[in-house]
Amino acid sequence: MADAGVVSLDNHALWITRGNSRIRLGGVGDLTTDVQDLRPMLEGTGRYDLMILVTHHPDYAESLPRDKIDLMLCGHTHGGQVSFRGKWVPPWPGSAKLKYLTGVIHEGGTTIIVSNGIGTVGPPIRICAAPQIWPAAELPGKKTEGR
Repeated sequence: MADAGVVSLDNHALWITRGNSRIRLGGVGDLTTDVQDLRPMLEGTGRYDLMILVTHHPDYAESLPRDKIDLMLCGHTHGGQVSFRGKWVPPWPGSAKLKYLTGVIHEGGTTIIVSNGIGTVGPPIRICAAPQIWPAAELPGKKTEGR
């Protein structure tokens, strides 16, 4: 990936700038298999900077400092992959599995978007947990013409 110019966000952050505006984009390692170091994300930021964090496991939201991260994008849950109307899902690592099962969750000052993604773990089946890719027009706060 590095040879192709793709920047890894694993415990790393960067600024996206346009004119005088900037957005902090960063990531942390997986909650169950890696180390999470949020320091690179927070270094050099101010109160009014827009902060977007990418992580695999949505339970990491429980560890975030209050009101520092504006948007967290994650997956991991596959929407439960096999679900009974969102009230039961098979076990997977994480303590808050139904809280961060899928969709948009507001936790303090952070908006958390958990995508079902398109993959599976184990058997390649999904029941009541459709594959999902979020179109930009459906992201929270996105204004589209005609709406």
